[in-house]
Amino acid sequence: MSPEPAFAFADPAAQQVAYDSLLFAQRRPLHRLVAGWLEEAHGDDLAPCYGLLAHHWQQADEPGRAIEYLEKAGQEALRAGAYDEAEGYFEASLELNARSAVLSNGFYEQGTADWVAAREYALARLEEELPPELTYHNLWHTRDDVLPAAQRLAAVAGLGEEERRLLETAAVYHDLGCISDFWIT
Repeated sequence: MSPEPAFAFADPAAQQVAYDSLLFAQRRPLHRLVAGWLEEAHGDDLAPCYGLLAHHWQQADEPGRAIEYLEKAGQEALRAGAYDEAEGYFEASLELNARSAVLSNGFYEQGTADWVAAREYALARLEEELPPELTYHNLWHTRDDVLPAAQRLAAVAGLGEEERRLLETAAVYHDLGCISDFWIT
């Protein structure tokens, strides 16, 4: 069986110019094809390709698969003692998706702890009358605390973009409803 023909640019600058001339919508399917080919061609031994696979899946807008390979590349780099390289892979994984398998348990625990603390604080505050000047403070709290908490919860729960927006909207309405109920009564 003859090897498949390989094509390469003789000049890296020419390669970059050709690549830059492609629209992002044109690049994604190409990266998807390359990643699929790499998986098929190296199916028995993907370890040397983890970093390259992560790059192509990320450029193909496939974050789940990119994260999988970023974490595998990071683990391989750790085993090889390439700590800076491992750190780069893990940071890229975290940037790509806060629900990374490496830290998902930590985010879950953090979210649970935040919820328990918020519940205890809310119960304590319900026993007091809310001064009018705190209404605006609570509106800022909604923006600064409630929305990020809803975003963390959405990430931990693995919600999609639409479900995440709905959760954020519900969290804002809930907070505004609590402020309104407390203000009116």
